[in-house]
Amino acid sequence: MRIVCVSTTGPLALAPIEPEIEQLAASAGEAAAPRFEKIFQLVRLLQSRGPPVLVSGIIFPRPPYKLTLIRGEGASVDVWIDAYDLDEAGEAALHYRMQIRREGSKLSKDIRTADMNEADRRIRITLGIKDEGPAAQSFP
Repeated sequence: MRIVCVSTTGPLALAPIEPEIEQLAASAGEAAAPRFEKIFQLVRLLQSRGPPVLVSGIIFPRPPYKLTLIRGEGASVDVWIDAYDLDEAGEAALHYRMQIRREGSKLSKDIRTADMNEADRRIRITLGIKDEGPAAQSFP
C-alpha cells in the first residue's frame, strides 16, 4: 500500500504522506510527539505490506491530528491516537482509535486498540486491501 496526499508544501500534486506528517509533528510541539510517533509507526506498517495500491490520506492539523484514509468512493477510516487510563508508570496509555465507514452503510463503527497489528488488520479489511506480507514490489 502507498499512502499519498495533496502536497501542502510544494506544487499542487500527489505526494507521499510522510513529509506532511513530519511537518505537522514539528509544529505541534513536544506534547503531541508520542501521538505522532504512533501515527508514523502505523503508516510505516501499512506501507510495508502489499499489494501495490494507492490510498488517499489526509492528516488534519489540529488535535486530535486525525489521519483519514480513503480508497475509492465507498470506504474510509479515520485514525487518531487517544489516551485512556494510566499505565504502570502513571503515563497516559495511548491507543489507536478508528472510525470506520463502509460503502453503502449510513452507520460508522468505532474501534479502539493498543495493538498496531490489529489497527493494520482493521484498516485493510475496511479498505478491501489484502495483506500480502512485507512489500517486495515497487510503486509508481
